[in-house]
Amino acid sequence: MLNFNHQRGMTLVELMIAGSISLLVVSAVTAIYQATAAQSLRQLETLHLHSTVQGILDLMSADIQRSGYWHFLPGTQQLKNNPFQSPANTIQTGAARGEPPDSCVVFSYDLDKDGKLGVGKCPVSGCLPQTDADNLELFGFRLRNQSLQMRYAGNRADCQGGYWQALTDASISVSDFRVTLQQSCLNLADSTSACNNGVDRQIIRTVSIELAAHNARRTAIHTELQRTITIRNDRFIAAGVKTAADHQEAQQSD
Repeated sequence: MLNFNHQRGMTLVELMIAGSISLLVVSAVTAIYQATAAQSLRQLETLHLHSTVQGILDLMSADIQRSGYWHFLPGTQQLKNNPFQSPANTIQTGAARGEPPDSCVVFSYDLDKDGKLGVGKCPVSGCLPQTDADNLELFGFRLRNQSLQMRYAGNRADCQGGYWQALTDASISVSDFRVTLQQSCLNLADSTSACNNGVDRQIIRTVSIELAAHNARRTAIHTELQRTITIRNDRFIAAGVKTAADHQEAQQSD
């Protein structure tokens, strides 16, 4: 006959207590894991946002500072004939339709170093002087529907026409993109005298960019960056030639 008096084990109450403790431990570990995973996701989304916006700003800076570059032969060509600095092609700000003012910048430079402005396509009558159709040398960046876009085609330097492609993906929403063009004038005949359209003059330019963006799903994840870019290639304007700024000053004085 079996004797159960010497058998040892756990009672039902003890099993229930052990199970409850195990469930509490598993719940705590799961909560910690979920919190850690959520925090890691936020950090990854923050890093993605900041690195993407920073990279775009670096791209803009490198491109904009080349504005107006012209590969020419000194002594045989005059700076005033630079097609990349003409009123139609020089750096200027604007906006796409329906977007805030100064949320776009367009410019040009001699990418292939042939001395001619590549417009991508010329009319049947042929290209204008100092232009060609071998490539496209009209560039730009703009805000469009909370996305940053880069110009990649088109034969006219403005913010409405041409063809544009997105620089930001669907996970990023751009809330503010503002470009400020600042210019100072130097009288080349006498640096101590006034700078006006009656003298040869040098236009020194800088561009300030303000850029703000946030995660499209989590607006709390956001970044704001600012940068000032010095354009390497100054604009030279011959005496007697009026710029848009000259016309604007004349209208204000009337």
